[in-house]
Amino acid sequence: MLACSGGGGLLLSTQFLVQPFVWRNWPVPAVLSGWVHVAADRLLVAIPIGAVVWLATRSRRRGPGARIALIGAAVVVGAVLGEVLRLTLDPFADRPDGPAIAGRIVNWILVSAAGAGIVWFWRRQADFATVAAEAGAADARTRRMLFATELEGLQRQIEPHFLFNTLATIKSFGRTAPKDAQALLERLFGYLSRNFAAAGVSRSNLGAELDLVMAYLDVCAARMGPRLTVIDRIDPSLRACDLPPLMLGTLVENAVRHGLAPRPQGGTITLSARRIGGDLEVAVTDDGVGLTGEGGAGIGLANLAARLRLHYGERAGLRLEPGPDGGVRATVRLPHARAA
Repeated sequence: MLACSGGGGLLLSTQFLVQPFVWRNWPVPAVLSGWVHVAADRLLVAIPIGAVVWLATRSRRRGPGARIALIGAAVVVGAVLGEVLRLTLDPFADRPDGPAIAGRIVNWILVSAAGAGIVWFWRRQADFATVAAEAGAADARTRRMLFATELEGLQRQIEPHFLFNTLATIKSFGRTAPKDAQALLERLFGYLSRNFAAAGVSRSNLGAELDLVMAYLDVCAARMGPRLTVIDRIDPSLRACDLPPLMLGTLVENAVRHGLAPRPQGGTITLSARRIGGDLEVAVTDDGVGLTGEGGAGIGLANLAARLRLHYGERAGLRLEPGPDGGVRATVRLPHARAA
């Protein structure tokens, strides 16, 4: 505030330099000397005004009306104080009569009020912008925390039926085929290790998710034997494409549990992926019981749809339709998928 008032005082003093008669009647050194005197005269008034207004702005009064009234009073007090200081400290100052002094004070009040008003409104706009930015940042932090919390909760929902069935199979093998039980336990441990590692990340790719799915299907194959056939038609060139963690596993898990497990003869799961423009389309197809009866969508697909909304809003799509050989084809289309 003091810098602004000092700058304003110096700016007002330049009025002396733009008067043509000054340059016609005095040499340059005299003009500059006169300007220094005028500048000191203006500063003796402007700086006290700035100091008093600065003190007023430090007040803790609430409400714009009270602050405006306080700043207005500060301008008046500063102008009177400045004129008193000018007449007291400047021995070369003119000694005008009362009306002339009052006129100077009024002139300073008008100029200072205009300057203070501009500064006040500028500061107020800056404060509003700061508050809005802080509110926006806080809202963004809250959204990120909510997103992370919801995403983590959805990612960590391991299908309990899968664990129960696998452990039941291990228990059964333990009585009849201990080596098979040991092998299945090792496969389960490998899958769970990959699963927990994937649940701890916020970003993955098609290759990593395919490896996780193969570990899951390896466990399923130990339980289902020849009842399960897996066909991988995913182009290796797409392995680096971004993919939300555990998304592909959710599609496969749903196909195994709701499509193939209800059938005594099991069936086939086909994995495929392709580019459509800039989008990535990933599909899991089974030839199981289809969308009727015991087949269809489980809670895993509902969670996947929620995760896709968190990741992409309405830009991503999850589609279920009958498969070409019966069963279900589950397709996820991710917008603007790029290499991770």
